Amino acid sequence: DRLLLPPGTALAGWPRFEADVGQAHRLSRGQVLPGVSLAAGLVAVFGPGGALLGIAESNGAGALAPRRWLADLPEAAPAPAGGA
Repeated sequence: DRLLLPPGTALAGWPRFEADVGQAHRLSRGQVLPGVSLAAGLVAVFGPGGALLGIAESNGAGALAPRRWLADLPEAAPAPAGGA
């Protein structure tokens, strides 16, 4: 086990998005995040603890949509209504 690398290592060259707990929860439920400033393309999504959560796609115009999700945060709680 000590020779195994963390899963995020495979995506080291990808653009990276650090999701907070609320954002991670929304992405894990298939929801699109608005207001995300990233170039168009696939993005590695990491949680607050630095663990790889999944892969999302940015449209380059401010929206980030989940494409392949690997994990959910046990402490993730729904975002307050009307907020991110």
